[in-house]
Amino acid sequence: MAKSAISIRVEGLRELGENLILLRDDVAKRIIRKAVKAGAEVVVKVAKAYSQKTRDSGDMEASIGSRRDVRSSGLGIEVRGVGIFRVKGGTYVNRQPNRRAGRVGKSFLVDPPTYYWKFVEFGAPSRRLPARPFLVPAFDHTKGLQIDEVRRVLTEEIFKAKR
Repeated sequence: MAKSAISIRVEGLRELGENLILLRDDVAKRIIRKAVKAGAEVVVKVAKAYSQKTRDSGDMEASIGSRRDVRSSGLGIEVRGVGIFRVKGGTYVNRQPNRRAGRVGKSFLVDPPTYYWKFVEFGAPSRRLPARPFLVPAFDHTKGLQIDEVRRVLTEEIFKAKR
């Protein structure tokens, strides 16, 4: 299955952009990351609400989140993905291999127990399991809310930084 990406380009924020340029680079990057994260969390919240309608045990809802794409972010672009991600699995126990690796007490991630999320989102190859999408509709229904949230956080954080 191919990866798909949907991007949003926010335009018409000239004044906010001009104010961002006046700030130090590290402060501007922090503000942009915070704003993009806030916009992504709007989608996550709605996707979790839509996934509850699938009569799931709650595991799928717990796996929905947003993550920063470190490889694609940079050079004035901030990328966050919204989808099903690995969940916290536990902590490494105090055993010799873990002590050698220096990971005792640190947490590790496991694949989500909801391997079937693809069948819920896209449907199964058979006719018996129709698609009941929750990620794509969440994105479609929140486009305006995402932009409003990004604008709100940018305005708020730029104002705080300029004080």
